Amino acid sequence: MNIVMAADYRMHEQVEVTMKSVLQYHQGVQFFLLNKDYPTEWFERLNNHMRHLDSVIHNKEIRSQEYEQFRTYHYVTEATFYRYHIPELVDEEKVLYLDADIIVTGDLQSFYDLDMTNYGMAAVADPIVAFDRHKTEFNAGVMLVNNKKWREKMVLKEALKMHRDSSLELRDADQSVLNILFRNDWLAVDETYNYQIAATRPDMRQEKDMIRGRILHYTTAAKPFSNKAIGIKHGLKLWLKRKISFREYLRNTYTVPFADEWYQVQRLSWEEIEETYGK
Repeated sequence: MNIVMAADYRMHEQVEVTMKSVLQYHQGVQFFLLNKDYPTEWFERLNNHMRHLDSVIHNKEIRSQEYEQFRTYHYVTEATFYRYHIPELVDEEKVLYLDADIIVTGDLQSFYDLDMTNYGMAAVADPIVAFDRHKTEFNAGVMLVNNKKWREKMVLKEALKMHRDSSLELRDADQSVLNILFRNDWLAVDETYNYQIAATRPDMRQEKDMIRGRILHYTTAAKPFSNKAIGIKHGLKLWLKRKISFREYLRNTYTVPFADEWYQVQRLSWEEIEETYGK
């Protein structure tokens, strides 16, 4: 299995949590980290652990300075744009892209083995876009990528061109760009492979609708590692409008749903991962 991630060094602990969660269910994994600032020593340390899991992580360095000028959400860094470089820096024909705010909670092999011949990617629809804008767009935090198609579309070149076009409204930054490029060229899969928790939007994800996917994705600014709640005022407004119950208001004001899954993996050391899952 080939897995690509993109992050700056301030997210290195989160990157490791996501990788540990993957390695609880899979071995023989090739990780590729698209980055600008990770020290060589970090890769050496992780590879010393991952060789016991028949896995490896490769350093894929981004050199472009252009992304510093691109607009994105306040809680997202320029590293979100590095995924444009997947076909340029990763030779493998099929790769699974994962954001660094994700926990894998089950076997992904059936997802990874999907026939991608006729599609540029497989992904899950973004529920916030559907809820707010009544549109169907995929969430770019989890993508099973057909690298051949990405090269044919010249993703990097076309993406940069779109960002320079001031007439385009790229509301969701790189996700908007990828949805334009792959409109009618993506395979929609079940949300178990990208269950987007959206903790700041309890009006959208009501407690009774919560499920435990094989990939838990802590979208929006509220994440287990950020200690950021949805906000008392916002939650109160939703309760007064009867969008959420009082119990949901109390729960979501102070917690992120499924945060325990993150903390459980975060607590595991690499030595424990090796001992439990290594050969």
